[in-house]
Amino acid sequence: TLAGADRLVDNAGLRRIVARVPDARLVEIPGAYHEILQETDAIQATFWQELDDLAARVAA
Repeated sequence: TLAGADRLVDNAGLRRIVARVPDARLVEIPGAYHEILQETDAIQATFWQELDDLAARVAA
């Protein structure tokens, strides 16, 4: 998960890394900062839904 407004992580670098990993999927949450779990309810809900989706894909 990419926090779209993150100022601590090099998002461009993260995109380059993910592009090199087979079957990787990068989800950007626009407006989110580094501490996604301290964000608005809407941003947190997006994060948790993406995590649930990942768990379902891994379990399948």
